[in-house]
Amino acid sequence: MKSNKIKVLVFIDWFLPGFKAGGPTRSLANMIDFLHDEIDFYVVTRSTDYLQAESYKNVEVNKWTKNCNSNIYYISPDNLSYSTIKNIIKSTDCDMIYINGVYSYYFSILPVLFSKNKKRLVAARGMLAKTAIEIKSTKKSLFLKLAKTLGWYKNVIFHSTNVNELQDIKNVFSNNEVLIAPNFPKKISLKNFVQKPKQSGELRLFSLARIAPEKNLLFALQTLQNSKQTISFDIFGSVYNQEYWQQCLKVITNLPSNIKVNYKNEIEPEKVNEVISNYHFLYLPTLGENFGHSIFESFTAGVPVIISDKTPWRNLEEKKCGFDLPLETESKFTEVIDKLALQSQDEYNLFSQGALVFANEFINNKEIKQQNLNLFYHLLT
Repeated sequence: MKSNKIKVLVFIDWFLPGFKAGGPTRSLANMIDFLHDEIDFYVVTRSTDYLQAESYKNVEVNKWTKNCNSNIYYISPDNLSYSTIKNIIKSTDCDMIYINGVYSYYFSILPVLFSKNKKRLVAARGMLAKTAIEIKSTKKSLFLKLAKTLGWYKNVIFHSTNVNELQDIKNVFSNNEVLIAPNFPKKISLKNFVQKPKQSGELRLFSLARIAPEKNLLFALQTLQNSKQTISFDIFGSVYNQEYWQQCLKVITNLPSNIKVNYKNEIEPEKVNEVISNYHFLYLPTLGENFGHSIFESFTAGVPVIISDKTPWRNLEEKKCGFDLPLETESKFTEVIDKLALQSQDEYNLFSQGALVFANEFINNKEIKQQNLNLFYHLLT
């Protein structure tokens, strides 16, 4: 019997069981978790994780397989080519194509070029934000100018996760239609509040993000140079940019004795909640996020956050779940961190409980599913 579900062909550089690429992988995985009963997803991706050369173990490559509530075509490194992408698009019957990202040759650009006779939805995944374009700006600006001049994105509809990202997309592709649908949170059963021991004068911070300029780790480390309290800061994530990491290491070497920084490598996804539950705050003064999965995962662990004002998570202090601060004032981050270090147990508990309340309200927002379904229904009209 033929299924009446919408059939969507998806392109993304890295997908499950991978996790090292961070946000885009998690965003798509969460979407599929919530929508697979209504939509058949056919995901085309690499057979390797981010920055890895070896294919995943126990995964069949170069053929369609069932995995992670979807159909997945894992392309091995030796089979990743222009013709492979073209043939998959030509041979796969689908109602539309959903492309994650903008700059990837195989998983963004070629799918756009080879699918002009199909309905196309492109999730920018934060890549058209001004701060994102400024990283490797010459190459990105040249590509975007070429794409607009040659009309590569004509009739493409963009998926934005919030109003700010909608404006970022419109700043680049002013003539394209942009639809808003928030990212899904990870499906998780929230635990009851458990008090984390907190002594006045000390603070346990962590960062969970790839080590790259856009995540702004160097800035985070620099703000700790003038802190007067006892601070520990553990860094989790893949080293994406070695030159940038070397700059971070120089700052770490010269930090005062009251600041302890440790690099802890990556955390496997199923262990994230358990590991981060041991910290007082997430510290991530990012240059920009269209969602920020590590931020939301912190809320679900009862861990409030200290972040920049370049994410969708705003006005956190009044909600008693964190702080979103302007990057223009480095001293403000130092001031807030020292103030938080001096919190008593009872003062900290208000923020920890606030993070759980905030996560619970977001997870139970029924509108998110309908908004995402409407993305795909809209293309069929």
